Order: sequence, then C-alpha cells, then structure tokens
Amino acid sequence: MFSSKLTRALGLIPALLAAALLSQFLPGCSVIEDRDDCPSVLILDLDQVRRDSVAAGGLLLLVHGESLEFADTLASDEIPQVYRLALPRLERLVLDLYPLQLSENIDLSGIAIDQGAQCPEVWSYDETFSSMGESVKLKACLHKNFCDLTIALVSADGKTRWPFSMAIGGSVSGYEFGGASRRGDFRVRMRPDSSNHCFVRVPRQLDNSLVLEVRGEEGALRTFALGEYLGESGYDWTAPDLEDAFIEVNYSATSITFKIDAWSRTISYETVI
Repeated sequence: MFSSKLTRALGLIPALLAAALLSQFLPGCSVIEDRDDCPSVLILDLDQVRRDSVAAGGLLLLVHGESLEFADTLASDEIPQVYRLALPRLERLVLDLYPLQLSENIDLSGIAIDQGAQCPEVWSYDETFSSMGESVKLKACLHKNFCDLTIALVSADGKTRWPFSMAIGGSVSGYEFGGASRRGDFRVRMRPDSSNHCFVRVPRQLDNSLVLEVRGEEGALRTFALGEYLGESGYDWTAPDLEDAFIEVNYSATSITFKIDAWSRTISYETVI
C-alpha cells in the first residue's frame, strides 16, 4: 500500500502517462476484437470538487486494489471538470480523493493522526467500484470527516477561571484507505483560553467511547462519558458530513450541558469537581 514517499513519487505521474504505461502491457483493441482484455476508462466528474474551497490547495487522487496502485496530484488551477484514467479490468478498485495538504498525514494504510495531536481537517471522497466494463463513471464530492468540538466552561459567577486542564480520549486514530475509521488510541490535552473555552477536532467515531477528562496537577479528577452524552443528544457519526458540536460544562452546578445546534440536554452529578 502507499507510503508517504511512494505517494509523493507516484503523484508526479500524470494521468495520461499512467494510461501510456498501462498500454504497454494491455493489448491493443479494435471494434472486431474481444474487448475483455482492453483497458477500462474511469471517467471521474470533478466539477463540484473543482469549485469547492477545500480543494484550493490542490487534490491528491489514489486508485488501488489487487495489483494496482496509482497516485496523482492535481494543482488547484489544474483540476479538470472531468478526469479520465485508463485502468486494467478488475472486480474491485478503491478511489480516494483528498485535499493535497493531507499528504503529510498519509502512511501505509491511510490517514494517520499524530500522537497527541487533534484530527486534521479530513475532507475526502472514497468510492469502491469495478472496472470490468468498458468505462465507469463516478461523480466526486468531498465530505467532512471531522467534528470541531467547542467546550465552554461556565462558573456560577461567570467570572471564575477554570483551574483544571482537560483531555479528550477516544478509540479512532485515523482513517483507512476507502474511508473507514481506523481503531487506535486518540488523546489530546487542552487548556482553556482566556474565555474559558477549549477547542478540539476529533475524527469520525465508530462507537460512543469518546471520553472527556478533567485533570489536576496529579492526574485525572473526573472522567465523563462524552461519547454516550453525544449519542443521547442525537449526534450522528454516520452522517456524510459531520456537524460541529458545542458543549457547555457548568462545574459549579455539577452538571454538564450538551448543545448541538438548537438541541440541548443537561446531566447532573452528585460529585463536585
């Protein structure tokens, strides 16, 4: 599978050169020949992506499966309305499309989140398809695969500074090629800003295991089942484009209030932080 160096190297190969390389080992075809051994043509509609602001820095395109690994980079001013690529006829191929700035997060199997770092802004288009026919048509659209969490810490008097640090922990550490969330440790430490707000970007979750820790100088003081509360709020981790979430923590009243758009719910606790 692709490594970062391999991705950058393959990214220098334009689609037309890839088609020429394929033509060296695929037989030529005419209308009177059996076309089963002829290359299939991927016709990828990039019109919507081309007009998307997240593609302003360019695109990284990967096609892989069985014995094929191909990568191409498209500068922002070179993104075509329709991208064509000659492919061998295979039952299953996967196409991944990312903003070019995610290249540094690519490892052997997908998008990796650095240890201790928040999730990068993962916009992607992932499609599994067959190239067994003479051509296959796909229409690309980049989807938002991260949630920006804002945690507002509220005191009874509205002035007291939050005296603790916080941490978000979870079980998703990135994305596999093809778009699936990758299981692994995710942990980010945070300190409130001057307005008693914390901000963290988290990846698409597979379950409700996300936790919020309140930490003192000697370690964790309290752990909240953040994923469970988000689930109760109706937050949908399977949505094509993840919504951002606003969480309010009222520590003087020993309660935590979750707000997502117009929805809110308050959960009370017996133990004071």
